[in-house]
Amino acid sequence: MFVVPMLLATTGLCQAPFDRTGQVFLSLQNSNEVVKMIVNPSSFVPQFNATYPLPNVVLDAIGFRKTDNLIYGISPNNNHLFTVGADGVSQDLGAPPLHNSLHYLAGDVSPDGKELVSIGSSAAHTDVHLAKTNLENGSLSTVFVQMGGNSFMADIAFDPYSGQLYGYDQANRNMVKINSASGAVTVMHQLDAAHEIVGLYFDSFGDLHGYGRAVNNIVEAVFDIDKNTGIETVIATGPLNSPSDAASCPFSIEIRAAFEPKKTLPCTDALLNYTIANGSGEPRPGVSFVHDLPTGMNLCLVYANPFGTPVDTTSVPGRLRMDGLNLPPGIKLLSFKIKVNDIPKGIYKSQPYLENLPQNYGLVSIADNPATAGFEDSTILKVNRFDEDSLFNQWLVCLGQTLILDASEYGTSFVWNDGSTNSHYEVTQSGIYTLDIGTTCEELIVRHDVTATSCPFTVALYQVFEPDSIFGCNNTVFSFILKNDSGEKREQVELTETMPVGFSLEGIVRNPFGGSLKAGLTPNVIAIENMTMPIGTDTIDLLVHVGDVPPGKYRFRGMLSGLPQLMGPTRYSDDPFTFSIDSSTLQVLGTLEDTLALDTIICLKQKLVLDASSFGTSFLWEDGSTEHRFVVEQPGIYHVTLFDGCEPVELYWDVAPANSITVTSVSTLNIHQGAEIVLKPLIQNQEDSLLISWRDPLGNSLSCLDCPKPVAMPLQNTAYSVVVSNTTCADSTTIELLVDATRRVYAPNVFSPNGDGINDYFFLQSPDFSKIHSLQITGRWGNRVFNSVESMLNVPISGWDGLVNGKEAQPGSYLWQAEIEFIDGKKQAISGEVSLFR
Repeated sequence: MFVVPMLLATTGLCQAPFDRTGQVFLSLQNSNEVVKMIVNPSSFVPQFNATYPLPNVVLDAIGFRKTDNLIYGISPNNNHLFTVGADGVSQDLGAPPLHNSLHYLAGDVSPDGKELVSIGSSAAHTDVHLAKTNLENGSLSTVFVQMGGNSFMADIAFDPYSGQLYGYDQANRNMVKINSASGAVTVMHQLDAAHEIVGLYFDSFGDLHGYGRAVNNIVEAVFDIDKNTGIETVIATGPLNSPSDAASCPFSIEIRAAFEPKKTLPCTDALLNYTIANGSGEPRPGVSFVHDLPTGMNLCLVYANPFGTPVDTTSVPGRLRMDGLNLPPGIKLLSFKIKVNDIPKGIYKSQPYLENLPQNYGLVSIADNPATAGFEDSTILKVNRFDEDSLFNQWLVCLGQTLILDASEYGTSFVWNDGSTNSHYEVTQSGIYTLDIGTTCEELIVRHDVTATSCPFTVALYQVFEPDSIFGCNNTVFSFILKNDSGEKREQVELTETMPVGFSLEGIVRNPFGGSLKAGLTPNVIAIENMTMPIGTDTIDLLVHVGDVPPGKYRFRGMLSGLPQLMGPTRYSDDPFTFSIDSSTLQVLGTLEDTLALDTIICLKQKLVLDASSFGTSFLWEDGSTEHRFVVEQPGIYHVTLFDGCEPVELYWDVAPANSITVTSVSTLNIHQGAEIVLKPLIQNQEDSLLISWRDPLGNSLSCLDCPKPVAMPLQNTAYSVVVSNTTCADSTTIELLVDATRRVYAPNVFSPNGDGINDYFFLQSPDFSKIHSLQITGRWGNRVFNSVESMLNVPISGWDGLVNGKEAQPGSYLWQAEIEFIDGKKQAISGEVSLFR
């Protein structure tokens, strides 16, 4: 660990501090903005309700500092430290002594506000060190703590209560804990393959959250993250933006309220729990608690009151009020037992709040419902009443998995058919499960018919075209393939797609899913609403007119919406013919001009095929032919008219002569087996470049394959072909070699081994390459007088010298036999008679 000091540069700008109201901030990488993010309490979709532009600055490693209520962050452009105020004013504090070769993308301000802790990462996306930049004395001195391993943190966040540092390791997709003193990283959990996180933040209740993407990068998502296990849960999804970092103000005073159970029957009791968080780090006296209960409900018992202040239920009918609360730092639980009287069924909303807060805490803190993803949304109790005395439900459970039958909507007075009184009943197999419910207002029997089946499930949308290549001013069919393996039919589903201008929907060819076209839309917008997707796979076919649009590749991506929130409410179409999840492509053919001129060349003695198929499908050549191919043998101007698309197109080919090359030779040559011959074709070339390629059918009978005059030694009849070429043209010829395979072996019929140097040996002779495997000579009566093996032709001393066992043989006639192997590997036995004279 080492410290590098740095003097603070100031600009004198005045910045307005933020209030402490639990805000969540995102840094957008494509628009140079910091935005305030909320989850809409009605739609549960993340959205931005405040924007703080940063001229010419992008910020990463952002964090909220409690001591001055400003946002701090590092610019990746120059590693300068910036602050951002509630008035949108950004201030450059100068450059801490960070390493210019590293990127500081992940960061947060420590809970005590003393340091901005960031992580320096290399260009190879490996974390090098923790950088702790001092924010107290203006020096920006920085302490570095080395990090090992192969992590790459996308973001980090401090627990505002414990000070524990959490991070998301993007390289290994792990949620981790980081020891800020040693730099050690402890792996908690690997993210689901369909999830990605770009930012982490805490709320005032000490809960960890993440912001990123889900459904394989199709939607942006807000995650709840378990601090003990690191397991992430998607709680909200929305359209894609481009956030690069997240931070929050967890130093606020907040309240949550939730009923338990969340669903009940009339004439029952429900527990109402309030969680009050004081994240300011200081006691807050004089706070008031107020809750206007829904009509028909009243307080019957106080379960837990850590503040000791009495509950006023009489000053205003139906209102619970506690004044003069002294909120200590930390989190406290207030719990009441509420009587639900004989009231109509419905959803009963209410929203407690804390008031008399300091100005910078917003004066009033409105309660949030922890059961939903929305910010500051109402607490809900659903009161059920049933007109029937029995209900029937059907369920599907995957084999090997557990289905939870939830009885909480029926209050607390119930019993299962096996005597259990648990509100959640676990089921793993098919069967009928019944529930008896009874209160002073209601009696009901609920039957659950459970079917077990195999899994997994999926809902997917694919898009293809027929045809997928088309000229303008023609029709094509858009086919949307809808796959539902989710185990249930999906109703109220909508299919939409916005096509480029010039495309228009002509009508529905086939639609097995029902629904109707949404009225009042422009012709290039497809919207079919109120569809029902049964289990299985089927296709919607739509007839689409492609107008007078420029040629090129057009990408399309339809969308299914109206799916259950937990499944991800939308699906974008995928091209089933590609490996990645991407758009489907329609190729619009044609030309940008109504007259085209093309240049090409033709080689001497060759034919050239002019192919117009890439420009159209209907053709009229100057000679009246209508094929897409036109064969020419001479230079000249050739014309074809194309009748595809919106207007005829005139296409002219200017065919010019090319630099020719020719090769000629004698067609047939004769050669005796084993002899060599030089092949000498005549090459005439109008260019300097020359490529030669011989074809040797025997594989090893030519001395070279790229020279102009190779030496050939074939052992059988062979036709050699040669191709010569320059940069534009080529020619070829064939030379046939006829091989004479006559066996030429000569043996004398008389010899005189008398030492005069003339005919002293009997030996075999041949002008061809061959060898003697064996030579044997016998007398008239079969007695062997000479024998040799593996000897050579044309070598006198390899033959018989007229001696038998060192003595002169008697004059007379002798018989000889020999086995000869020739150059082509074939063997032949020959024999004869020889006379010996002295």
